[in-house]
Amino acid sequence: MKKSFLILIITVATILAGCSRNTQPEEFSGEDNITSNKAVEKTDYEYYNFTSEYSVTVKNAKDVLLEISVALPENIKGKQIIKELTYSPEPKQITRENGRKTAVFEFENPPQVTKITVSGQAGIRTYDLMSAQENPNAEKQTFIEKKYLSPEQFIESKDGVIVNRAKELRGSTKLQTIKNIYYFVQRNMRYDVSKDTVGAKELLKTRKGKCSDYAALMVALLRANSIPARVVSGNIVEKDSIQHTWVEVNFEDLGWVEFEPTVLATSKPDFAHSPNKYLISGIDTTTPVIVKLNVPVKDNRPRPDILVLLENKTEFFNPETNEPI
Repeated sequence: MKKSFLILIITVATILAGCSRNTQPEEFSGEDNITSNKAVEKTDYEYYNFTSEYSVTVKNAKDVLLEISVALPENIKGKQIIKELTYSPEPKQITRENGRKTAVFEFENPPQVTKITVSGQAGIRTYDLMSAQENPNAEKQTFIEKKYLSPEQFIESKDGVIVNRAKELRGSTKLQTIKNIYYFVQRNMRYDVSKDTVGAKELLKTRKGKCSDYAALMVALLRANSIPARVVSGNIVEKDSIQHTWVEVNFEDLGWVEFEPTVLATSKPDFAHSPNKYLISGIDTTTPVIVKLNVPVKDNRPRPDILVLLENKTEFFNPETNEPI
């Protein structure tokens, strides 16, 4: 008899969102050092060893096939160099989906807790607006894909509420519009990690969300002003780093430039300068980890109440001493 299976797809965006700092932002003074003549202090790549651990807990499930897809960091011109990726256990396959390099792991009848580690070495360079203007060496795109100006899940850029707010924030230039949107998100939203990702429209309504929502709102307001923008996910280079989401905006002469809209990810909002170094693992996504369960359906009985929990933590190490940063 042919068996039937129910496929449960649990998209884990940022269950443990990486905005873990508890400092509160200072009020925006209205001044930004956007065109400073001072040389950028760190234009070269800084290298780190890293280990990312993913722990998936599955309760109340028997005879299941567990599939975990993890977006992998890779080389990005002007931003990061990835060397020597290793895995434990070895993935079933390495794929490329929607422009993202992904490791796919499968576990038949897994234990209650399944762990995966991805390790490697990364050369990382900050590419915020100040760095980009001083040394514009990221890859530039002469053709911008339509998706970077279009609505998508969590980024409701054509919704009336988003469009109206975007009009209010529109400046006399592209740069002024980006600046207005950045500080609007920074100054008017409250950080709340207690819920799953809600998206731009809901964050604008409730004014409460986490890093994936901050990024989605900033991107939605930019796209509503016909400015190409995208969400990016990965890790802040810091101790006990967890998954984080931020924003990149496209400039014709600079390429994709990073902005940090989340309040708790910076102690002092600065439009032109990001306080963080990032390990990028997913572009165009707030869901760098996807968990799938193939669950057998027996005798037309309802599926069991399956609980799936994901925990993610990335550690960074000095490549010379292998000491944690």
